[in-house]
Amino acid sequence: MPMTGNQASPPSVFRALPFRAIFLSLLAIACLAGPPAGNPVAGRWTGRSPDPIGRTEDIELRFTIVNSGLAGILHTADGEIALAKVRFEGRELTFDATRELRGRNVVYHYDGTLARDTLDFTVQNDDGSSFFRFTARRAD
Repeated sequence: MPMTGNQASPPSVFRALPFRAIFLSLLAIACLAGPPAGNPVAGRWTGRSPDPIGRTEDIELRFTIVNSGLAGILHTADGEIALAKVRFEGRELTFDATRELRGRNVVYHYDGTLARDTLDFTVQNDDGSSFFRFTARRAD
């Protein structure tokens, strides 16, 4: 159907707005949507850490997303240790790991800070007699 003099084609929103305004609008919408569904800590991390008797050991931390939270395992040469109370908020990661030392179970509290592909930890046991630091790096 041909257009008459009184009829005009409807204005196109994309022609009416400059490209920059469209781009900035889409960027603002993406930012409002929040972070991606994944967790930046999920995955494998490796490092060298003091062990309970003062030697240095290779460790691997594995974190998985479960029920909108995190679960984790500390892998050492002695075996795997399930992590308890795993929490990640902002850039802070905390968890507990119970290790056997001279016939008794000792709880170690890990406080970590995420910076890109690095986790910097301070670790202290439950009675305060052991304190150390170590760094883990993303392995995958």
